Formats: sequence, C-alpha cells, structure tokens
Amino acid sequence: MSATITVTSPFKLRPYQADVVKSVHQQLKTDQRVLVVAGTGAGKTVIASHLTQDFLLQNKKVLFLVHRDILVKQTVKKFAHLPHGIIAGRNPLNLSQPLQVASVQTLGRKGIEWLNHHFPFHVVIFDESHLTNWFKFSLQLFPPLPLSSDKKTLCIGLTATPWRRSKYQAMGDIYQSSVFAPLPGELISQGFLVPFAYFSIGKVEKKGLRIRNGEYETIKLKVRCNTPEVIQHIVNEWKDKAYARPTIVFTIDIEHAQAIAEAFNNQGIPAASVDGTMKIGDREQIYEQLAQREIEVVCSCEALSEGFDVPIVSCVVLARLTASKAKYIQQIGRGARITADGEKRDCLILDAVGLVEEFGFFEDISYEDLELRTSEEKPKHKTPPPMKTCPKCQQLMLGSLQVCSNDKCRHKFPPKYEVHAPKKLKLVIPESSRQKYQHYQKLIKQAYHKQSSFVDADNLFRSIYGHYPPASWRKGAIFGESPSEVDKKNYLNYLNLLVRKHQIKDPKWIENNCWEF
Repeated sequence: MSATITVTSPFKLRPYQADVVKSVHQQLKTDQRVLVVAGTGAGKTVIASHLTQDFLLQNKKVLFLVHRDILVKQTVKKFAHLPHGIIAGRNPLNLSQPLQVASVQTLGRKGIEWLNHHFPFHVVIFDESHLTNWFKFSLQLFPPLPLSSDKKTLCIGLTATPWRRSKYQAMGDIYQSSVFAPLPGELISQGFLVPFAYFSIGKVEKKGLRIRNGEYETIKLKVRCNTPEVIQHIVNEWKDKAYARPTIVFTIDIEHAQAIAEAFNNQGIPAASVDGTMKIGDREQIYEQLAQREIEVVCSCEALSEGFDVPIVSCVVLARLTASKAKYIQQIGRGARITADGEKRDCLILDAVGLVEEFGFFEDISYEDLELRTSEEKPKHKTPPPMKTCPKCQQLMLGSLQVCSNDKCRHKFPPKYEVHAPKKLKLVIPESSRQKYQHYQKLIKQAYHKQSSFVDADNLFRSIYGHYPPASWRKGAIFGESPSEVDKKNYLNYLNLLVRKHQIKDPKWIENNCWEF
C-alpha cells in the first residue's frame, strides 16, 4: 500500500504543527484514543493530513469522519494528494483506497457491519470530535471508556472546543489523553491569528429565559432579539464601528437571519442569509460572494459555525444568546484567521447579547480550560419538573405554562422577562491585553505630538508584541472620549500633513482614518 503514496504533502507544517504530529505518534504508543486540541486557525485539518499520510505509509487503513455531509467536500481538498475514497451521500464509492473520508450521517444509515465488511479500518480520525464522537453510530464504534480488551483500533479526535453542553457527557469519557496545539493567545503573539477587539453590551438580564436540551428556548430569544428596534440597533452599531468590514452575523433562527440581512440591504449594505435548508452549492456561492467582496454581510443561525472558511472576515456579530461555550468560541473563531496577503490586521467582535461577559475572551483560553474531564453520573431518578399555583383558582400546574391549565379559569400569567431598549456597545479590553492597549494608546499620542505617522506606532507595537494592534484601540488615544471642535480641526490638519508628507493618493484615506471621531 505504501508504494501508492508518491505525492509529498502540499502543506508545509508550521513548527508547532510538527510538534503536535510527533506528540500524537508518541502518545499512541501507550494510549489507543488520543484527543488533539487545536483552536481555530491552528490547522487541525493540516495536522490530520500529515497524521493520515504517516498511517498510510505504515500500511494502515484510515477512516476520517465528519459530522455533516457539507464538510466532506472541504475536507477532501486537504487530502487530494492522498489515495482516498468518499462515503457520503450520493458520492460514488471507491472502497479500494486506503483512506475513506466519510460522513457519520451516511455511515449511520449503512451500519457498522457494512463498514467492517467493506472497509476494515485500523485508524479512525474524528473531525470536530466534540460533536462527531457523540452520534449513535460513533458511540457504537467507540463506546465510552474503559476500553474493550479485544479492540486495537486507534482513535484520534480533533477539536478546538473539547466541551459538551450536558454535564453528563465529557470528552474524558471517550479519550484517554490529549495533545495540545499552542493556545489562541500564543498563536496571536506568533502572528498565526489576528488579535481581537471586543465591543459588548456587558452583562445581560436572563430572567425568564429557559434552557432546554442545553440551549435557550428560541421563542423567548425571539421576543427579545428579533424586533425591528434591536435589529436596527445592530445595523447602526455595525455602521459606526465596523463599516466596510466583511462580516458574519450569528442569529437565533432562519427568520431572524433573514430579518437582519434585510435590514442591512435596506441601508444599502449588500447582505445575504444562509441556512441548513439551502443546497450546499447555493451556500458556497454566497460564501464566495463574501470572499470576493460582492456582499458585505452574511447572516445565519447555525450554518457558519463549522465548515465556513472565508479568512477575510474581520467582524463577527453575536446577535443571539447561547448556553454553549463551545459554540461561542467556534463563532468568534471564524474571524481569527490571517489572510495570505497579510492585509487583515484584526477582527472586531460586536457582542449585542452579552456573551463576552458570560464566556470571556478568545485569547484568554488556558490549558486548564481545555484539559480532559469526565462527566457526572446521571441520576437514576428524574428530577420532577418545577410546579406553580394559579393565583386565581389555586390549581397546581407545570411551572412552564403561561396559561392556567384549568379550563374554567384560563388565567394568563404575566411574562417573566422584560424587553429593554438595546444598549450601546462599548469597547471591552481583556485584562491580559490591558498593558498592550495602554502602551498602544501612548504610542499613538506620541506619534500625533511628533506629527509622525500612526503607522510608525503600529510597526513599533508589532516589533514588541509580534502582531499589529487592533485598529479600534486607537480611538480616544489623543483627545480622550470627548474631543472638542478645535481638537477635530487640529486632527484633520494632522491627517492632511501625513497625506502630503507620505504622498498618499487614496482619496478616501482621510475619511477612513478619522477614528478619533
């Protein structure tokens, strides 16, 4: 079999990726199941590609599993240099190849007996394993620990977010050990990810919101978030803070996504919405339009969290609450990638629902956050649902009911939640970045007083910290939060001086750099 692999991988491993590959092979000498934790932009699929090539050279058959059919095409691109087949949807089978890229959805229909008979594998790699490992088919393939003594198949998981919504499920139930890529904060410092600037409304009142199956109930979220006032507020905040940035918006449901896209379009800002009911080709066409800057904004409730890869995205709008830290990290991570031309310097997070306050900052993720944990034991007896008494007829009923269950009473309970006017988004600085932020503001102020370019401040910052600062950190550095008319006049004179001094030809350069106002 090894003779068929004649193509060298087109993906050159970064030093830390090579270390991850080496560590996985070392760990597999003692453990059959190893979880690779590598954040967005760290190159999980590139790491997997090299691991797969190594296994094929050892004459091992490899099964690479994704949890959705739409992810198969994207994954296959990374394995094009290797002899492979596809087990997904209506794709023709080629089971003679030593690598099979497969959808759990398709294999769930075919069954384990079919797989063992037609493709007796030696290694299984689970992509997005925090999801893929928990399908019924996957749990039959690799049940929770302890290991079966007679099963020698190797299992490797790939994830950026090794967390489950349910406290009764955990990645430590499946995997014996972990191998870590560098943390997001380290990758930002090394220049492999862009830094973030966060604008948030702060803490959110959640009274009246209920969680079912690990997520907030959609109907209650829509009452709060899917209103013309809230949607227009999001558009206004985007125009104020992120105008002309390629943007993705995470929404409650399809209707909410369509409403936000319509609001942007009504303001003359090209926008579209995508959802899981659309054909894969139609979704990919919209992603390509965003990549080519034919549209500025793409809105979706779920379709963008995984399998979306448009590196130029430099603004992520959070327009829906979630109870899942994994989902939150996956969402903001869509904006973390660098671009090949190096033009992208940062990503704005516009948090209209208080998730930054809830889950923290992307760059503050620690190894302790990511370590393997086992789940709690599920109680043998179900906890009875909360009850309440009708104040009118004294009937005892389920606490979730909004109308009395007594047909003769039908008392209506007042809503537990209140709808508040949307709050203005404010810049939030992670404690780990505060010193950098203060230093950069000082550099910007010094550049202004010396009448030198703020680009010099940017370059000096990069020479010290390894990456450019978020452009949003400039605001208020020179004149504070309330510049006077004289300050504005002096600042425009400063910009005009830079135009003449550096022979800047862009007619919109001054307009684009009025960040002090």
